[in-house]
Amino acid sequence: MKKRFLQLGFLLALGATVIIGCGKKDDDNNTGNSSGLDRAPMLENYATNYIIPAYADMIQQLSTLKASVETFNTSPSIANLSAARDAWKDAYLTWQKVDLLEFGPGEQATLRNFVNVYPVSTTKINDHISTGTYDLEAFGNKDAQGFPAIDYLLNGAASTDQDIVDLFSTDANASNRKQFLLDVVNKIAEKVGNINSEWANYSGTFMNSTGTDVNSSLSMMVNAYVLYYERFFRSGKVGIPVGAMSG
Repeated sequence: MKKRFLQLGFLLALGATVIIGCGKKDDDNNTGNSSGLDRAPMLENYATNYIIPAYADMIQQLSTLKASVETFNTSPSIANLSAARDAWKDAYLTWQKVDLLEFGPGEQATLRNFVNVYPVSTTKINDHISTGTYDLEAFGNKDAQGFPAIDYLLNGAASTDQDIVDLFSTDANASNRKQFLLDVVNKIAEKVGNINSEWANYSGTFMNSTGTDVNSSLSMMVNAYVLYYERFFRSGKVGIPVGAMSG
């Protein structure tokens, strides 16, 4: 996974260089082909060997996560909690391949807002569990769902594993907690599944958009990668946590 991720980063950086090197004539014609460079095979390679398989992997991992959560909800135990955690970790790692693909169907669905907004609002999560009413489509709930919410429910809601199990078994809100956890998993699976289906139709458009204008596939892909790297990787995972960008 890491190798494929790094390869994509290198190729996108190379693609950015290609865009710059094409010169003004390409931009005027909006064809991107005056230099004789055929970008269609490159875009086909991106789509068939990285983008579509990444979403497919995501669906598979989410299916495993859902099954593990359902097993834990049915029979809360430390062993089943551990299995659900492992499935969450695997799915979250797979998400790292998809996170930088926020263009096309992913951008239209604002997928990242439903999957990986952090830090999570534990106050909102606990309120939702207490009342049993919530709308995960609401903008105000973007920081109360996704993988960070699952992380809190399975790893951080109590100080010991047994205490977490008790929250899903003997606690007064155990039933609501189980439902909320499952709903969060289902929401991620729903969003990813929809985008995966849309890529079946969008892939042709993506591969045929071979120009260098702002709406071309290569431009959108490079811009999405740069945004991911600058804001969600460099700042979100390094700069802000270590205090370099947050004081």
